[in-house]
Amino acid sequence: MAKLPITENPRFSETMEATTTQDRAEPKTFDSRYQILLDNDNYLCRKMKSRKNIIFLATGWTGNGPFVQTVNVEGITEEDTPMTAFVDDGNNETESKAKGRAYGCITYFDSGDGTVTATCKYKKPTADCTVELKGV
Repeated sequence: MAKLPITENPRFSETMEATTTQDRAEPKTFDSRYQILLDNDNYLCRKMKSRKNIIFLATGWTGNGPFVQTVNVEGITEEDTPMTAFVDDGNNETESKAKGRAYGCITYFDSGDGTVTATCKYKKPTADCTVELKGV
């Protein structure tokens, strides 16, 4: 059985041509549809494996509540919704706790074209905080 090729840089497709009763039941009729599904799987797998760390500086927060900070992130788009996680990069217990508290102040993240914005609705972080973005 022949195998469909793995596309070097797969693109995600939100649409696929429907099969009709007029289509001939030949392999080439279905191969293009299978290729789209295979490319979508590969695109999503690669995306979920990608990780980037970004740093929100204690001195970078603006506003009087909510507090916001925007960081440039290469490759992210407005449509991306990456998973976020705290990165404990403190050098000792005191520093790690302060960084963890800073991360805990963040209420939500918004992605834009080339940026991620963190919003703290209630409390301004007082320490730098490293955040891992998975799926960028």
